[in-house]
Amino acid sequence: MPRRARQMARKIGAKIQELEKLNGRSPTDEEVAAALGVPIEEYRSDLEHLVHVTVGALDQSDDSSPALAADEASPEAGAARHMALARVRSALPRLDQRDILVLGLYYNEELTYHEIAEVLGVTTSRVCQLHGRAISRLRAEIESVPRAPAPDARPDARREARP
Repeated sequence: MPRRARQMARKIGAKIQELEKLNGRSPTDEEVAAALGVPIEEYRSDLEHLVHVTVGALDQSDDSSPALAADEASPEAGAARHMALARVRSALPRLDQRDILVLGLYYNEELTYHEIAEVLGVTTSRVCQLHGRAISRLRAEIESVPRAPAPDARPDARREARP
């Protein structure tokens, strides 16, 4: 993640944490923007930039890397992995932007909870909570979309099933 994006994430994260402590709940975008002293449009633009940096790393992932090829011993395993990645990619934009940021920092940037806590200006235990919440929400989003019927692994299975 570029330095400017990390600084932005740290600044926004610190302000969100401050407002959460003050109000006892997650702040709205408007409250965070006001606390930062920026127009709501600028705040949302900054969040969108952070989301694109995070989600962009997923789009640039190379599905043909040797590590992935070793995990995919069969074409079926490769197809299943590709379908799973597609479902994750389609579900991510429906998550809260903070959830996307935490997931991106953990899985794409491979930061530890401690490092993410430093970036966001929160405690390590709070990062653990945010990560768990983000995973739960991602799982719910993925499960809310019906799966496409899986193609039969054996091409002549349909012929065998007919009388």
